[in-house]
Amino acid sequence: MSLVLITHEPALIALNVYLNGQFYPVLTKYQGSYALAKYVNQSEHDSRKVYMLEGSEYWAFDFYTKQNTKRIASKELRSGDLLLIDAKSLEEFNRPYEVLKTENDYRITRLNLKFLTSKTRAQKLSKMYLLRIR
Repeated sequence: MSLVLITHEPALIALNVYLNGQFYPVLTKYQGSYALAKYVNQSEHDSRKVYMLEGSEYWAFDFYTKQNTKRIASKELRSGDLLLIDAKSLEEFNRPYEVLKTENDYRITRLNLKFLTSKTRAQKLSKMYLLRIR
C-alpha cells in the first residue's frame, strides 16, 4: 500500500502572500517601535543618538532605522540624548525628560482575539515613547 500525500501548496502560498502583503503591513501601525523608527527617520533627529535601556528588545526600531541601537543603563544617559522606552519601563524611570513622541504599541507577533477584534483592541494596547533626556 502506498501513501499518497495531498499538498495544499497553492493555498499556503496564497495565504502567505495575503499575510505578508496585506495583513501584517496593516498591523505595523500598532507596533510602537516601527512607528517611532519612521518618525525618527523622517525627522531631524539623528538615529545614532537614540538609545534604549539595557534589556530592551525593540527589534523593529533597529530594523527600520537600519542600525543596532545602543542599549545603555539609565545613569549613562546625558542631557539631550533620546530614549526609546515602553510604558512599563517609564513607570520606573527616574530621570528628567521631555516626551517627543508617543505611539500605541502591541507585539504583533503575539496576536490574540481581543487585539484582532476592533471593539476590544484598545484594551490590549500599551504605549511606547521617544524621550529627550533633560
